[in-house]
Amino acid sequence: MTRKQDILSFIGKYMDKHGYAPSIEEIGEGCGLKSKSTVHNYLKQMFADGTLETESPGCPRAFRISSVAEKKTLSEQSELPN
Repeated sequence: MTRKQDILSFIGKYMDKHGYAPSIEEIGEGCGLKSKSTVHNYLKQMFADGTLETESPGCPRAFRISSVAEKKTLSEQSELPN
């Protein structure tokens, strides 16, 4: 699993459990990243490539996994052997 996939998986599980997006600190802790700037850079890449989306740029926890990324993740999971 790539680091982006790890972060995406963590965000999805966190949102399922809590109903809102995790903070940068929580993502770092959950994915074993000590630097908040590293997490921030991954999130910026994920916004740029359409994996994450927001209607309120700059607001903490105001993002979601894009519907395209959700479909792709579900598709990849269904291809895994049982």
